[in-house]
Amino acid sequence: MLAPIFLVLAFPLFCLASTLYVSSYSGNVTSLSLTRSGNGTYDLRALSTIPCASDPSWLTFDQERRLLYCIGEGLAGLKGAITVFEAATGGLLEAIGMTETLAGGVSSVLHQTQEEGMALAMAHYSTSALTTYLTPPPYPPFPPFPPTLIQTLPFSLSRPGPISDRQSAPHPHQVVLDPTGRYVLSPDLGSDLVRVFRIGRKGLLVECESLRVEKGTGVRHLVFRVVPNRRRRNGNQQAMSGGGSERVFMYAVGELSNTVTAYAVTYSGVGLEFEEIDSIDTFGGKGVPVGAGAAEIAILGNHLLISNRNDSSFLATPTQSFPLPRTVDQSDHSDSISTFALSSDGMLNFSGLSPAGGLFPRHFSPNRAGNLVAVGLQLSGKVAIIARNVETGKMGELEAEVEGLGEVTCVIWDAEE
Repeated sequence: MLAPIFLVLAFPLFCLASTLYVSSYSGNVTSLSLTRSGNGTYDLRALSTIPCASDPSWLTFDQERRLLYCIGEGLAGLKGAITVFEAATGGLLEAIGMTETLAGGVSSVLHQTQEEGMALAMAHYSTSALTTYLTPPPYPPFPPFPPTLIQTLPFSLSRPGPISDRQSAPHPHQVVLDPTGRYVLSPDLGSDLVRVFRIGRKGLLVECESLRVEKGTGVRHLVFRVVPNRRRRNGNQQAMSGGGSERVFMYAVGELSNTVTAYAVTYSGVGLEFEEIDSIDTFGGKGVPVGAGAAEIAILGNHLLISNRNDSSFLATPTQSFPLPRTVDQSDHSDSISTFALSSDGMLNFSGLSPAGGLFPRHFSPNRAGNLVAVGLQLSGKVAIIARNVETGKMGELEAEVEGLGEVTCVIWDAEE
């Protein structure tokens, strides 16, 4: 069994505390403690570090069972792995199981099966496939068996895409649930597709018609938004296709095109239908810096956030959000996070750029309240906590950071914060 490395800390008296989990290509998962003192200042420190599988790339947290799934990408190209940790109160982790997988795992999502069990779907970037694993059932006792492979879905490409060095093969980059929990979607960077799967018996994925995006987009990640349906003057709700009193929108970010595209989503009897309603580059139409690559996307209320890597849009000067001597990294540069306001009909309105806190913001996640965003900075080797105004959506000051984490790939909040 893998033994965690505990760090002895001397904490001052704080009134609020949250736990975060961070994966890194260093081969470890680190638990962080974010505390806030009575005067409103934050402190971020490492609690423990424990080895994961080869090249950890993604974390999925099962709050109900207190299980953390760490996806090992296996960059050497042989095998990846899923390592399962039990998360104790306070963020300490204990490894309880491991399963070898195809190499190239970069994303996973838990979903319920029709038989009331649970399954974990995985996207494998370098090996062009999706896989599905059975996981512990949603009722006690929770036996610590490792995830069991039940399905492999390989993909192929008849000819390379327009950006041949990145689109010579299918490259599924994410798996995500739709708002109903009945479908798994996977943006495929290499194929310029959003693949759609219905969740069938025993958690098996049944392929539906895919969404074709503009060639060369390199769609990387996506997110859904559900808004109440507008009422007509007579009081009757406008029925969206498929019925219901809510409208569903999907926003997909293209890594290669540096664009975000909005779709209106409707449900048919055999899958999902998409209508493109808006699209703009992730810098608000002001020009994309050479070498920039969009990465993560998230929705908080009526705002959408996107992280931009390798754009170096900000210098860490006293006029920026993080005053000196709290430098961003050795070169004093920071990449950016874009904010868009979302209208009730799904349209995108660029609000501006803000510093990401360092270089290569590969991943970020907001806390439950939406007033703090944890940013995983791959090339800076750290996690930055940035304040956010919940009402305006505006990103604010750098509140805290932890360095020395290696190439950070994912950072998530414990839902018990």
